Amino acid sequence: MSAQKYLGSPYSRFGWGEMRPRASQQTQAMGGAALAYRSPVCVNSKNPASYTAFDSLSAVIDAAFSYNTHVLTEGTQRQQGGTAYADYFSFGLPVSSWWSVAFGIQPFSIVSYDYSFVHESGSSNDIGEGGTYEIFWGNGLRLSRHLSFGVQFSYLFGTSFRSHELVFADEQSFNLRTMQEDAVRGFLFNTGLQLELPVGRNLFGAGLSFTPSIPACIHSDRRSYNLTYRVSSSIETPVDTLEWDEADNNTVRLRIHNPTTLGVGLSLSRPDKFWVGADCEWAAWSRFSIGESADSLNDRLRVSFGGGWIPQSGSARYMKRITYSAGLFYEKDYVSVNGLSFHRMGLDAGFAFPMRKNSSKVGLYLESGLYAPVQGDGIREQYYRFTVQVQLHEKWYQHRKLD
Repeated sequence: MSAQKYLGSPYSRFGWGEMRPRASQQTQAMGGAALAYRSPVCVNSKNPASYTAFDSLSAVIDAAFSYNTHVLTEGTQRQQGGTAYADYFSFGLPVSSWWSVAFGIQPFSIVSYDYSFVHESGSSNDIGEGGTYEIFWGNGLRLSRHLSFGVQFSYLFGTSFRSHELVFADEQSFNLRTMQEDAVRGFLFNTGLQLELPVGRNLFGAGLSFTPSIPACIHSDRRSYNLTYRVSSSIETPVDTLEWDEADNNTVRLRIHNPTTLGVGLSLSRPDKFWVGADCEWAAWSRFSIGESADSLNDRLRVSFGGGWIPQSGSARYMKRITYSAGLFYEKDYVSVNGLSFHRMGLDAGFAFPMRKNSSKVGLYLESGLYAPVQGDGIREQYYRFTVQVQLHEKWYQHRKLD
């Protein structure tokens, strides 16, 4: 018998935790298809080559906030709850006719679980909280009229806490509590390419993104100890504390091997009318490790498809200038538990409402998804994510001529 006390994902105990999208909500609303997407009002951090789409006189601010409601089921048990997130804040602007930059901060991963297993002799309790965040600086370089290259540098930081406890019903038995704190620091970078070619009245697009795994760039300062204790009349009495050194606080620096990732995307679009695209992304999570220890993880594969449509961008009627977006995705996740593999699938839809005097927008979006074992029994997570996005597109420099 098991119970999740706090409604985060119980599977966030593995690897980095629950990985966040690390993408603009404008592309998330199209199923996450982003690698070939270009827009003057979107900071598409999924592919830094897209930054060359910023127009020469304007700056872009892109931010989003979400509320997730989860329903966890296992057999006949069911629990429901919710979590609020600040998804990201990003800022982009052109530096010259061939160079544009973007800055931002966003969650990289979230650790959030609290569950227990009850058995005849006692119980086991697992708790995890915290996460890792990313500050990024990206550069988009226009190589030619149709081809752009991008490179993005990120600094990762954050602390996560995990504990595991075995408690026995017999008061004479020794209980065990293991606690672990990881303070992550380090750097990563990713590169991207985008190609955009005219095909009649439309544009054909292609995008490529690559994140290498570079040893010694990311590390974790791990602090841990194991405690054995007894409980008598609700009073906890320590018996022994293992692997604890007051001199160095038992902190060990461990090297993190982050997975290599590769993605490719294709699109077809008409400016200010429609965009439709598809992405395929792969990440080598089977090679992920922290120090010498490694979870039994699978490589991750995600396929995304979606698009957006504006009925008539130049219309005087407001409803015809709203952007309508929809998409779907399927992802075989990296989590592997007792031989079970897990997958995620979902649908996205939303609206972006233009502000009357400029190209700025306010978006309202919904994602409905399922996270569950591919086969067999396990905890199933049905979730709904409500997101509000604000995109501000403002003139930041304009040269005025004097008469």
